[in-house]
Amino acid sequence: IEYKIGFSLNIPDLYRIAKSDDDFFWLRKNLSNSKTIEIMFYEVPMEAISEGDSTIVDIINVRNRITKTKIPGEDGIYMAVEDAYAPGLFKTIVDNKPTYEVRGLWEMKGYTMAGPFITYAIEDKINNRYLMADGYVYAPSLNKSEYVFELEAMIKSIQIK
Repeated sequence: IEYKIGFSLNIPDLYRIAKSDDDFFWLRKNLSNSKTIEIMFYEVPMEAISEGDSTIVDIINVRNRITKTKIPGEDGIYMAVEDAYAPGLFKTIVDNKPTYEVRGLWEMKGYTMAGPFITYAIEDKINNRYLMADGYVYAPSLNKSEYVFELEAMIKSIQIK
């Protein structure tokens, strides 16, 4: 990750790389049977996310495009942001850089799976990009707050090179 996308972070040993290429990393931690905590890292150009009223729409569109193309399911099934609940947009700081934080629910289109997600768009002006850190949880019948907190802790440890 450090060599290909140019940042480092603290990742617990239980995470494994599920998929990687030059500009995309997908890590997973199996909790039990089919329960998982997952996190993706990728970058988008600064122009992909605009300031103002369309910021959250841009971030959701980027996320939906990535999950549909990089983490496709079988028979046209794919992950997308849940339409029924509007995600929240917040401003924060990661690695001393302005960052958009989006919290919401994801669902699998065409299948019955869903859960919470958090997406951080870290402004990296030096490299003319947003570094995207996107975590989500699938753990039916379990309280997911501690798993989302684990994702936040990893994301907030990011240091861009």
